Amino acid sequence: MRHTIHILLIFALSLLLAACDNKELVGAQSEDFAAPKYLAEQKWTVASGESGIRITYSAELKGGGKSVKPKSAELIVAKNPDMTLIVANTNVSVVGNKVNGAIGFVPGGETAYYAQVVIGRSDYDLLVSEIRTIMIGAPTLTTEISEIGWYTVKVTAVINSGGLQITERGIVFSCTNTNPTLEGDSRYIKVSGTSSAFWVRADVADAADDAGLNMSNAPTYYIRSYAKTSVGTGYGPVVTFSTLKWPAISGESVSDITSTSAVYNYTVTKAANDNQTITEGFLYGTSADNVNTYVEGHVLTGLTPNTTYYCRWCVYDPNGLGIDNGTPISFKTLP
Repeated sequence: MRHTIHILLIFALSLLLAACDNKELVGAQSEDFAAPKYLAEQKWTVASGESGIRITYSAELKGGGKSVKPKSAELIVAKNPDMTLIVANTNVSVVGNKVNGAIGFVPGGETAYYAQVVIGRSDYDLLVSEIRTIMIGAPTLTTEISEIGWYTVKVTAVINSGGLQITERGIVFSCTNTNPTLEGDSRYIKVSGTSSAFWVRADVADAADDAGLNMSNAPTYYIRSYAKTSVGTGYGPVVTFSTLKWPAISGESVSDITSTSAVYNYTVTKAANDNQTITEGFLYGTSADNVNTYVEGHVLTGLTPNTTYYCRWCVYDPNGLGIDNGTPISFKTLP
């Protein structure tokens, strides 16, 4: 009789322990799965953009054990590899033996973050994934140029800041430094704003002056974009280009002079690779030191009789950027 009682007690205790082993995890889902021994085929993807960092995770539950229902499954992002300084967390999906999740967060200035998936019970962590290190570096950029002019170029850039706030952006350029930086002897132009894409029409003539080059003779430039974040300064690829050679002006003269009008003549010859549509005009005044009134075309009217005038040619590109002759010629209207 005593043996029978002992056997019944042992059987009842076994049932109680089995019930404990099958208790549910926090946050239940309906699918049952075999309590895993490990997570296999773990895949992480990390994408960054203007809105921050996005991490996705997938894996398969492998191994086996007693049957449980998955309840607590989280994707966690932390500032430290001990996973104690949590910056973001979210539930992940466990369906059958498939684990999938995604999370987004905005970096706060650290150079590295750490991500981990934890599948737990109400009383302990059942399973944890590998820890993925996410490095946050200086921004990366593109550099593209177009609309090359006599001393200008349009620069377009796209910044990948890794989700960090862009604090400064712009371009750097030089005629002598093939790898221009903000710290070197290169010229730079800041572009206002903090968005991840920008363009600027850059006047690069100062770099030619720095190098002692004649800007009218199509010097070669080295140019690239840059951007700053709290982590550091990043640069785009260097693009090498030459500006267009300035047009040649010939046949400069004044004809058809009357007491109130005249015609200022000249001929423009553009470089072979200069496909710009240019506007011809000239500047005039009554003093050689004050030739700054602009007239489009070649005809000058409304003049004062018996007065000396000074003229110099000027031509403009499609963006309204011009070049002109520094030495004027003079004529006198009729009485």
